[in-house]
Amino acid sequence: MMQVSVRTGIRPNVFATRKASARMRNSALIPTRLIVMIVFSILGITGCRSSNTCPAADDYLELSNLNRSDLQLRIDEYSKSIEVERDNADLYVARGMAYDQQGDYETAISNYDQAIDLDPQHYSAHVNRGANYLDLGDIDQAIADFDVAISLLPACSPAYHNRGWAQFQEGDHNQARLDLNQAIALDPQSAQSFYVRGLVFIELGDLGKAKADLSQCIELDSEVPDAYYQRAYISLNAADFKSAIADLDKFILLVPGEPEGYYSRGLAYAMAGEYQSAILDLSEYVNLFPDGIDGYYTRAVSYMELGLYEDALKDLDIALQINPGDVGVLYLRGEIYAVMGQTDKALSDIENSLDMGLPPDLQQTAEALLRELKKP
Repeated sequence: MMQVSVRTGIRPNVFATRKASARMRNSALIPTRLIVMIVFSILGITGCRSSNTCPAADDYLELSNLNRSDLQLRIDEYSKSIEVERDNADLYVARGMAYDQQGDYETAISNYDQAIDLDPQHYSAHVNRGANYLDLGDIDQAIADFDVAISLLPACSPAYHNRGWAQFQEGDHNQARLDLNQAIALDPQSAQSFYVRGLVFIELGDLGKAKADLSQCIELDSEVPDAYYQRAYISLNAADFKSAIADLDKFILLVPGEPEGYYSRGLAYAMAGEYQSAILDLSEYVNLFPDGIDGYYTRAVSYMELGLYEDALKDLDIALQINPGDVGVLYLRGEIYAVMGQTDKALSDIENSLDMGLPPDLQQTAEALLRELKKP
């Protein structure tokens, strides 16, 4: 059997891969969670439009605990009240919040429009409408509403918080940081603002400040799952596997049905060289998310490190069935064939992966392995 040098390990640049949400949390879960957190800052119905005090969020939080049928009953009650008090802007805001909780953002916005027509200085209507524009992906309209809200009550934090999140979504991380700084200055007890600013610092490359903000978020609210999740990846980036695993333990405890908790902890175990534990977590991940290519890939690496080459090949075959164009998976299969002495199959996979365009960090390694395999 030909002995060849094989590059083993996890896909390169783990932290950059994490930030690209195409695979993590099935593309959309993290933004959805952030929007939910922003909703905690959306204001309830109070008559504070000409006051210097900030409205409270209690009414919105109460609505968030209602099921769909109870929400509809609440909408019907607001509609009856509106028939009697058609000029009451607060009632339109209340009905808009109920539609928001149902996920009917367009109708919620229509209600906020009516409230603003009646009272252009209604702070809560602007903040809530801006949040729903964010839900619909209309960042410019959202920022416009938050700008108005800030001009109405510059000492209130929610509009700064939401505008900071909007700027983050738009990629304006420096402006997002400034808005979140102001939100935290006005409300230093806002776990959500610390969390979002932590994300901003991740994008700005300041992982120390990001970790500090995520830790402060956890200090203020120990049940924010994504704060543990994001902090775990900062620890992974620093090769602090023990801390990463501890944070992912907590994440899984808070959201036990979320596949990415098991993938991420499996990745941490694999990076720490604890391959048996990695395989257990990665097996749970692919059970929960059968199309999760990275689960099969990372489990294949773990099998390979344990010398279980046939099991590794099975995982890579499944991954290639899901995405035949994944060059990283194809190349790794070629490496395993090389270790097993199946030279023809190794040459085929490695040559195909090079033709398909391996990343630069793998290209030289692949070319060297190819030359070694072709030696007489």
